[in-house]
Amino acid sequence: MIEDWDLYVRLAARYPFACGGRYASTTGDRRGSLTSRLLTMEATYRRVVERAFAAAPEALADLRASNVALFYEYLTTKTSQGAPSRQNGLMAMRFFATAVRTKPTNLCSLWRRPWVVKGLAVALTWLVGEASTVPGTAPSTPPSR
Repeated sequence: MIEDWDLYVRLAARYPFACGGRYASTTGDRRGSLTSRLLTMEATYRRVVERAFAAAPEALADLRASNVALFYEYLTTKTSQGAPSRQNGLMAMRFFATAVRTKPTNLCSLWRRPWVVKGLAVALTWLVGEASTVPGTAPSTPPSR
């Protein structure tokens, strides 16, 4: 995902482009892929977005905060699709806090992105130790003694 976006940004900087009305390809997550390693994905994204906006015209600078906030909302949602754990719940909350710090006005339109709200609900449930009560998640296992 990040590698693709980086390629598109570099191509758009050199050549004119247009958006088509259909998908040219699809993607999927594989174990060990960048998408499944969220902290690596976050670090890679930070490098790519800094380079992209450093090279972009000044007129596009206002898009940076929106882009970063939406990416962190994506990470919040992606984390909540992982294994139920307190660590993943904390990571999802950190990602969401970064999204809000980056663009606080996105909170006003959060209702338009129910997948983020669901991701937050899942993460909060994990933090209080009730992962088995969230629909669509694997039940938590009791600690072994």
